[in-house]
Amino acid sequence: MARLDPLTRETMSEEQRELCDWFAETIGGDMMATHRTWLRSTAFAPHIFHYAAYLRRRSMDYRKRELVILIVGRACNAPLEWMDHLPTAREAGIEEHIIAALSEYRLPRFEREDDRILYQFCVELLNTYRVTDDTFRQALNAFGDKVVVELVAITGLYVTLAMLIGAFDFDAPPGVPMPFRVDVKPNTLMPQPASLADWPA
Repeated sequence: MARLDPLTRETMSEEQRELCDWFAETIGGDMMATHRTWLRSTAFAPHIFHYAAYLRRRSMDYRKRELVILIVGRACNAPLEWMDHLPTAREAGIEEHIIAALSEYRLPRFEREDDRILYQFCVELLNTYRVTDDTFRQALNAFGDKVVVELVAITGLYVTLAMLIGAFDFDAPPGVPMPFRVDVKPNTLMPQPASLADWPA
């Protein structure tokens, strides 16, 4: 059960309602439970809204964004984050065998070299809060500096969102089964090869 009742227009302050209207005009799209939770800090909310909207809609490309979000959702044991992005991950072309491997904490068998590099970079960052020189060099060569910066940013954003969902104990939609169990030990590391050169053939 969610730890705070979701804000509605009736329960919002005037400032929160004004922010809702500003969101609709400036950001656009539906205001989700995460947005309504950020609204409880009216000074902070506009900043996270802009930050998230850019990374979610305009950073990198569609496939890269959605692959990062699935990796982070699984690494952070955030099934609601995972479920929210599963349809768009499929729409972006992420194959079912990759989705299944991620959901089961298995190393995916990527056909695309850019997927392997992105996964290695993202998972090293999640597991150790840094990346090796070799992984950084390969990511820079494959994606360029702009995408590498955005890759770090979107990884951090979805860790933050996973923490928000976990801290406030958001409810799953009624009748929707959880895609994976969340009772694994804390800080379970995502599987990763020692380096990009060690990926299985």
